[in-house]
Amino acid sequence: MPRIPPLDPRRRRKAFLRVVSLGILLSAAGCAYYLLSSRYTEEGLYRSSELLIRQGRHKEATRILEDLLQKYSGGEYYTAALIDAANAYNFFLRNIPRAIELYKSATEEPTLPLEKKLEAKERLAEIYVQDVGDLEQALSEYKALRIEQSDRKQRQKSTYQIGLIYLKQNQFEKALQELEDVAKMKGEEDLRERALLKIGTIHTFLGNYSDAEAPLLEIEKSAKADEVRMQAKQALVDVWEAMEKYDKALDVLNSMSGGAEVETFKREEQKRIREKAGILRNKASSPWGVKKNKTPVKEGQ
Repeated sequence: MPRIPPLDPRRRRKAFLRVVSLGILLSAAGCAYYLLSSRYTEEGLYRSSELLIRQGRHKEATRILEDLLQKYSGGEYYTAALIDAANAYNFFLRNIPRAIELYKSATEEPTLPLEKKLEAKERLAEIYVQDVGDLEQALSEYKALRIEQSDRKQRQKSTYQIGLIYLKQNQFEKALQELEDVAKMKGEEDLRERALLKIGTIHTFLGNYSDAEAPLLEIEKSAKADEVRMQAKQALVDVWEAMEKYDKALDVLNSMSGGAEVETFKREEQKRIREKAGILRNKASSPWGVKKNKTPVKEGQ
């Protein structure tokens, strides 16, 4: 059988460009087909918007969706158009006021499936936290959302967000209560670990070092995410230094591993803690200092 010679690179490039151009033309033809064949019916408008969204042409898609929402209120594709337009405004066009308006309309739409309605409520809560900065409104949205959620993983997620909002508001007792609930729930293990880390850091900030130990130790020993484990180790160093348990602080530092940045951090912290422990030890041996050093540093550390 005769061997077919390979195509010249320039010819291959031209062939590739022809295929890409053909794909674009077919997509455009598809939009035109839906619009013309259905004479701008509701379905034709919605299918055209779907094609435009897949192509990343969100501005053009929202124009069509807005037209559909105006002409076919309560129609077969109305609720889907509400969600698609809201998502486009929220994630791509960053028209937050219009996104809020459409998500609210979606949550009030009786024909919208419950799953989609809960998704719209979650998006609203996220916008109030991340874009608007209205923590009270976000808190209200997440609490209302949690009441309607039957899936335990989703309830755990909402409870975690409520805890974070309380933390941002410096309502530490309420934050601890919500985050402790997250840690007790049988849901996402990653979320549980992050809740334990937050609990430990809150207790550390409040000076409740003995209460901070247990959650941080649990994460330090069993966390699946390296980032979370490293944060727990750093927090434990602070806790044990504050409690003057310098041996334990140095042990945690010795157990850290990573790149050059981590090694530099380890060396600097080890030097600082050894010097601090040495000063306290010298004071302990002086008749004018403290009577004893509660946790002497191990030899060789």
